[in-house]
Amino acid sequence: MKFTIQPQLRQILSPMKNYSIFNFNADTFANLARRSNGFSQKVYETLQQIIDEHCSTNGRPGKDGPDQVYLRFIDCRPSKYDEEFNTASQVHKLAWVLTYSEQNLPRIVDTPQLQNVLELIDKRFRINTLLGVFDALLQAWDSSEADTDRLRAFIEKCLKNYDGPLKFIQKLKTNIAYFTLNNGPSILVEDLLHLQKNLSDLYSVLELPNCMYSYSYFRIFTTTYISRCTLSTPLDVAAIVEFVKKHNDEKMIRQLLSQLIQKLGVSAKENLRQPVQSYILKNWGDPRTVDVNIRWYGVSNEARNIFRRWIMKENISFFFDVVVKTRSDRKFYRKDFWLQYFGKIDSCRIVLAENTNYLFRHDQDYQKQKYSMATLKSSKRDQHALIIQMSNHTYITFFPTDELCYIYDNADVPFRLNDVEFSIHELRNKSLAKGYEKLETWIYREIGVGMLAKSEVGKW
Repeated sequence: MKFTIQPQLRQILSPMKNYSIFNFNADTFANLARRSNGFSQKVYETLQQIIDEHCSTNGRPGKDGPDQVYLRFIDCRPSKYDEEFNTASQVHKLAWVLTYSEQNLPRIVDTPQLQNVLELIDKRFRINTLLGVFDALLQAWDSSEADTDRLRAFIEKCLKNYDGPLKFIQKLKTNIAYFTLNNGPSILVEDLLHLQKNLSDLYSVLELPNCMYSYSYFRIFTTTYISRCTLSTPLDVAAIVEFVKKHNDEKMIRQLLSQLIQKLGVSAKENLRQPVQSYILKNWGDPRTVDVNIRWYGVSNEARNIFRRWIMKENISFFFDVVVKTRSDRKFYRKDFWLQYFGKIDSCRIVLAENTNYLFRHDQDYQKQKYSMATLKSSKRDQHALIIQMSNHTYITFFPTDELCYIYDNADVPFRLNDVEFSIHELRNKSLAKGYEKLETWIYREIGVGMLAKSEVGKW
């Protein structure tokens, strides 16, 4: 059947965002797969999970695809709605396309015709049709175009009038305030915190299909939860990261994890920040060595700076505590010397000699940081370097060596900090390096940062 859209209806439904969805019927797919005798029980369990996640058990339309139902509605004159959707089954399918769109036309939930749909549902009401309306509410929760007040009022009326045995509906009725009040997500957050429940407990509290946790309702919920919760254990952070990953929108994930990083702050302990740090390094990379405008797009500048400092702290400690093997007081002094300037350091990089990575292969800290380490080539001896950029200067300290460090103006540095390989001749270029009398005196004179008291050294 070919659908044509009437001019007067096109004008009413002006072109807006296309919120198209993946047209996939999990029941059909699973049933086809079961015809083979070669599948293991694990495969069958995976298929069942697909069914659950696509909400097919809650009554999504099967034979008529969302595109067909949607186009039938927008192609119909308002005076013919009742005639075109004249059965409870047809109205049920219509309830599941409220947030669907085709041909750059708006979603039904964003138009005045939403009221017509709700009237049709009310007239030919079946309780499982309410689930389509509920699904649309959670998807459109923070939309400025959608009439979510009307959706909430309709759901509240239906839930209050329901006294049947369906467990899912009874659960919604118990949790009615979370979904029928404007500040429902905030109420849900407060209840979780008051009951001292972890974010992972949310699933047992709500018992919603997994697919719904990616909807915009839970973006608002997660933002509120992060701002109000107390992050006291790595499990708290890990639970947030796992929940954020449920969002299908990568931009949304970046915004939420930016908020989490800022909540943790520069001073977060390593074990506390590790769940979010590991996820980000795996998926976005080290912000010092990748194109941040691409890999870190959408992450706030404040979150980027905090994350850089997390990595730099670990780099400086690893270089002096692991790479620098000697335990002399002089070597420990070099670590404390640089830590006192930590608040002024813009970036740093560890450079290891060729063929020495095996020395640290069993070290857990090395395994976490090896992604950002570079290789030092053309060295006649096993020599390592730590490159530090601070203000307008670059400092390179070596081990083992008697030289304290080389200093360059950033404009004269003969390499890029995000290179994967460095030459010893680049790092120790005496013709470009600046001389100094005493390093702390030189730093104070050049950038105005003086030595801290001994009681403050190493505090970061």
